[in-house]
Order: sequence, then C-alpha cells, then structure tokens
Amino acid sequence: MDEKRIALLMKQLDISRDEAIEVLKEDSEIDKGAELFELTPEQKQVEKKMRQADRKVTAYSWKPRERKPNETKRKLIQDLALTLHHNPMVDSWEITNQERQIDFECNGTKYRIILSAPRK
Repeated sequence: MDEKRIALLMKQLDISRDEAIEVLKEDSEIDKGAELFELTPEQKQVEKKMRQADRKVTAYSWKPRERKPNETKRKLIQDLALTLHHNPMVDSWEITNQERQIDFECNGTKYRIILSAPRK
C-alpha cells in the first residue's frame, strides 16, 4: 500500500490507519468490478436517473453561418474556366464550386483546380 495515500485518507477522512487501509482495499475491489455495497431498488432508480443526461432544449440554436460571396474568387474561377474553354487540349470543363473548384478533362485524363485563400 502507498503510505502517502494512507496518510492522505487518514487526514482527509479523519480515520485510523486500519480504516484507511480497508478503504483502499475496498476501492481496489470496486475498481475490479466487485459490488460491495448493494443498493436498494429506490437507490438504484436514483442512480439510474443521475447517470442520464439532461434532455432539456438548449437556449441557443445552431444556424449555418451565412457567408458573404467572395467576388474576387468567383472572378478568378470564371477567368480560369474561360482560359480552359479556349485551350484546344481541354476536352470538357465544369465549375463545381463557384468560389473554389473547377474540374476538367484534358487528353482523356481528369484534373481538378482548387483555389484557396490562406489566412494571413
């Protein structure tokens, strides 16, 4: 047994050394799954109720954040699409996200351009 833990229990619970050792042994057995102190049916109901999470509706509501359109990114994507459109090597192209992504096919291979604006 750990002497520091015994001393701490003796001090905090104001119990004797033998009682502190007994408490530690019982704690160890409970940790291993032993049920040393059986609850009454009423106590079991209270225990079950205390273990359940509160089902109250929160005072706030989650709403998706409305993003302002980034006109610069939209213009860049449109300019890239126009460049792809005029390129004879490009078979087909599609803007899959107005501010972020263009997918295109060149000589039978699919490619994707993703535009990102890192934060400063």
